[in-house]
Amino acid sequence: MLERIKLENFKCFKSQEIPLGSISILTGLNGMGKSTVLQSLLLLRQSAEGETIKSLKLNGRYIKLGNGQDVLYEKAASDEITLAFWENGISHSYSFAYNAESAVLPLKDPLDPALAPQDSVLFGNRFLYLSSARIEPQPDYHTIDDPMQLENHEFGVNGEFSLQYLAEHSGDPILCTKAIRSSQPGARSNSLIDQLQLWCNEISPGVSPRVVVDSLRRSVDLTYDYREGNDRSGTYKSVNVGFGITYVLPVLISLLSSRPGDLILIENPEAHIHPRGQRMLGELLARVAASGIQVIVETHSDHILNGLRVAVKQKHIESSNVSIAYFSQSQNNDYAHTVVFPKMFPSGQISEWPAGFFDEWENALLDLL
Repeated sequence: MLERIKLENFKCFKSQEIPLGSISILTGLNGMGKSTVLQSLLLLRQSAEGETIKSLKLNGRYIKLGNGQDVLYEKAASDEITLAFWENGISHSYSFAYNAESAVLPLKDPLDPALAPQDSVLFGNRFLYLSSARIEPQPDYHTIDDPMQLENHEFGVNGEFSLQYLAEHSGDPILCTKAIRSSQPGARSNSLIDQLQLWCNEISPGVSPRVVVDSLRRSVDLTYDYREGNDRSGTYKSVNVGFGITYVLPVLISLLSSRPGDLILIENPEAHIHPRGQRMLGELLARVAASGIQVIVETHSDHILNGLRVAVKQKHIESSNVSIAYFSQSQNNDYAHTVVFPKMFPSGQISEWPAGFFDEWENALLDLL
């Protein structure tokens, strides 16, 4: 498991360490550095070549950040960018030489074989990243021909291949055992499709997704029907069903198909989902993390946070496995940003609520008095 990250002279950070847990919540004001933390991991992953990192590739399969001048801290005292992480007690640190006009920054020193990345979850086939721009309702979705890509849960940064995975693995039992809702009405099995339908029901009551691969057209058809008791509606194409249901599907599929030892990065899982659905997503994230999967989430949702708090109180996950980072503007006028790390207690209570940390509801109520 990744235990912490350190960034030096990278974007808005002069020097910053971020502790991580089984589930890590990155939150705060816009433009304060939440995405920068995820980007540091994505840059290292897309820069890995075989068993070593020889340079930092700013533009690749996961993200495109431009040239060196776009990623160096504004008031850097040296022309060196360092990205580091600790995993299972082992430090992996990479320093790169700055070049303002280049999109490839060379590694400053030869990599110590002891720090080679081949054994890290960040560089292996137990990694999954979903960006905030995910698939939308459309008539059909493309498939991929490489079965190993699906087996390794490479669903695409937009989750575009998650539907094909669902179609081909719908009967597989889920391995994130603490996410199983076996006691819920209508639970038939621990299969991916049955558990997906149960969690979808928390987003939109009665909704049931259906996916079929059309091998001739090399596409996946996504439809929905609705259930009420023993009654079932006709099927509806995704374009005729609520936008948010399809938008959240890659998140649900990715979480429920994860395996102990996986690392999952998700941006804004709450997008286009109503408050109760967001809260239940928070619970699902907690249950998946408690099953041995490390989850790092960037979010603006107080409902996601509250779902996590309830999950802690209900003992779905230990509070010690939760990490929260709140990002805000430095008051030193040095272009740097600051990070506060509120602690969560077993009761679900939080140790501190800095200004701007999910306090807008209370602020609005005070204005209404």
